[in-house]
Amino acid sequence: MAETGERGLLARLDEEWAGTSAVPVPAVAGWAAALPELAGCTTPGDVLAAVRPSPDAVLGFLLGRAQSEGPDATLAGRVVVQAMLGKMVLLARADRRSGLGDYLAQLWCQLRSYPLTRRPRSVAANLWMDTRKAVRREQGLGVEPLAVPDTLLDELWTLSQPPADALSVRRVVATARQLGLVDDLTAGVLVSVYADGLSSAEAGERHRMSTDVVRWRCSRARRRLARHAVVLAAA
Repeated sequence: MAETGERGLLARLDEEWAGTSAVPVPAVAGWAAALPELAGCTTPGDVLAAVRPSPDAVLGFLLGRAQSEGPDATLAGRVVVQAMLGKMVLLARADRRSGLGDYLAQLWCQLRSYPLTRRPRSVAANLWMDTRKAVRREQGLGVEPLAVPDTLLDELWTLSQPPADALSVRRVVATARQLGLVDDLTAGVLVSVYADGLSSAEAGERHRMSTDVVRWRCSRARRRLARHAVVLAAA
């Protein structure tokens, strides 16, 4: 999608959200009664604000409502989309083949089918990864076997204050570099893969190395960062 098209879509989404986010909704009152993390919430904007301190609990609850086919399903899905919007923008801007509309359409499909029972942790990160994979499949591109399990997503995605985004991934990587946990080249590879959303092949092209070397550097770095998770989280 051209930059002007992306801006137009973002403007429409922002306008829609601005018109609804501060309006009390009976469904939100019901959510507040059902989930302690949403206590006191009366508007969609209140629910969105509750995502940051309790991302898995709130997003998991909203996904459950979005998948319920109940009268509040669309609203629940819309709040999830708003929570993930910044991440979708980053993915679209790093993709020369697909635009923001493509990512949002796939995000909606993913949130309606997300396996809550099997993957209750790192919900935002998993949605991000699943959406990216779905877009790549739609493009006819192979999906790299660099799928990151939830435990490692926790280490790289939610080391900073959740829900993390490309900025917090960059912050974690920068801190790891300052502590001498990774070298400059590995830091660049981590940013390319986890912040910019590149595949192993694309990251290899950017850094002039093979796909296998990209995977090896990411795997080695993840293990090392995991051993220093407490230090990185406090940075």
